[in-house]
Amino acid sequence: MSSLQVEHITRQDGKTFVYRLRGVLGESTYSFEFLEELRRQVKEGPERIVLNLQELEYITSSGVGVIAAAYTSARRAGKRLCLAAVPSKVQRVLDICGVFDAVDHYDSEDEAASEG
Repeated sequence: MSSLQVEHITRQDGKTFVYRLRGVLGESTYSFEFLEELRRQVKEGPERIVLNLQELEYITSSGVGVIAAAYTSARRAGKRLCLAAVPSKVQRVLDICGVFDAVDHYDSEDEAASEG
């Protein structure tokens, strides 16, 4: 398993910021730095944030906590955070922790970015 790598883009509509995660979302320092980046984006960025998890290899309970905390921050700020392209092994962990049903999720990044 590899460490967390993050690519971020602003979609052409200017209303959506996308993070494409690769590797492991877990206990690493970078995972928590990523949470701080997400919280900054919630405060300063567009109204919608999409986490594309298509290339996420694994997620730990700490990684679930990162997603849950970012989701809570977005809701409090009146913004929207959703998941896209969640691999089945990651979905199972999110299901067990009760997060998957709470956070909007879509089959693709395009679908997540276009939903209102």
